[in-house]
Amino acid sequence: MKLNYKFLQDELALTEIRKHKWIESQKENREVGFATAAVDWIKKYGNDWLLHHKKLKTDDRFFAEQRKHRRFKQHLPIQIKVQDNFIFSRTIDINLLGLACRVPQSIPENEHTEVTINFPGQKQDGPRTRFQFKSKILRSTIVHDDLSPLTHQIFVPFNDQIRNYLRDNIHLLVAS
Repeated sequence: MKLNYKFLQDELALTEIRKHKWIESQKENREVGFATAAVDWIKKYGNDWLLHHKKLKTDDRFFAEQRKHRRFKQHLPIQIKVQDNFIFSRTIDINLLGLACRVPQSIPENEHTEVTINFPGQKQDGPRTRFQFKSKILRSTIVHDDLSPLTHQIFVPFNDQIRNYLRDNIHLLVAS
């Protein structure tokens, strides 16, 4: 099924399908399967979502999907591994979909990455929380501004495991 629908390869569409699954399960007072929810969502909303999504992608505003989710303006140190290269940066912000940051070089969309994030400890001298995850670059946009002559802003989505971890440990995003 994943190969048949490009919606299932887009992390943002998967988030919408998961919401749809939850809503339909609540309506029916029983658990609706993911495949059933996905087919239903794609039939009912897929084309409209795709048109709206393409319009957002060509919009001059960066990463418009971030505005639909609570954002945490965190500037956490991260390391992004692309192929055999390491890029060090800081997050611009984080939400439950993923993180945004600026990097000094172009990274193509859909490029596979391994990201390491360091969260500060709860106490000044406390241990830092650090985790790694694999993902791919969902958005990559050239940024021109006075502060940095040429940078690229990227958005890296989280997988379900990271999302669940952050939901359970929201204090990591609210702290500092």
